[in-house]
Amino acid sequence: MPSLGFEHWKSALENDRKSNLERSKFEFEGAARAFFEETGGSKVGVARAFYEYSTLMDAFATVQEARILKANSSFEGALEKFVKASEILRATVHFAYLASYISGCASLETAGEMENKEEMFQGFKNAIVLFEQSKLALSFRDDHHPSLRSIDALIKFAISRALLVESQILSAEGSSAESKKKNEQSRNVEKEFAVLAVGGKIESSRFRIDYLSKYDCERAMEGALLSVFPEATALRIGNVGINPAVVESIGKDEVGKTIGAFDSITWPMKSNFRGKLRISYVDKTTGTRFDEGCLTVI
Repeated sequence: MPSLGFEHWKSALENDRKSNLERSKFEFEGAARAFFEETGGSKVGVARAFYEYSTLMDAFATVQEARILKANSSFEGALEKFVKASEILRATVHFAYLASYISGCASLETAGEMENKEEMFQGFKNAIVLFEQSKLALSFRDDHHPSLRSIDALIKFAISRALLVESQILSAEGSSAESKKKNEQSRNVEKEFAVLAVGGKIESSRFRIDYLSKYDCERAMEGALLSVFPEATALRIGNVGINPAVVESIGKDEVGKTIGAFDSITWPMKSNFRGKLRISYVDKTTGTRFDEGCLTVI
């Protein structure tokens, strides 16, 4: 059985898709409590990972609160909550990249609602910078992470919107040739966005900005998922998923150890552990093989 925390996380995502932000916030708060309470007993082996997930759920609940305040036109209160969520995320080991991602989503959504074209243009530019920061932070840990594609899609979307607004500004200023050029560039970037986001099957006007990460939740509820944390002289490798995992290697070390669901092992930190450290493992139940970036060692 998956962790109760992941069950709440899944429910929170489902309610978010239904635009029920209040219920989604409630479920994220439940997920935070569940992960925190599940750090003992049979799940003590993944205590460090569950503490981190509890913190992540606190941040997501705060994001939903910010979005609720924003929907009720309480913009200053919403901004405070978005800032708080980003601060919470920066304190995590594995999810710090989401701090600028969340801010980017808020900037992108807010820019699209502005009436002043100059302010709108600046808002889209700010979103692009924030998404680029998020992408860089995640790439520093794992330059093959599936979430990078989603971030790239958001960057393309923001660029296409910025170019479109810039075209409108130039048109209003009488620069018709430059306006036409920017409009064409916007259409080209929008095509790139569509391929990245949904395989070219949806118009950008129907695109929904997704503030919330679902990757770990889906993985943990379907099979094995390993999470690695540094300790004094070793690495703690915990399995937060429902299936056992056979660890093949970490860095250049061959491991050959099985980690059951909610269990963990320690592995000594070697002098050759420098730069991006990858872990390779196999889901013992499904046979699926994973090769993932887990830490960057300075």
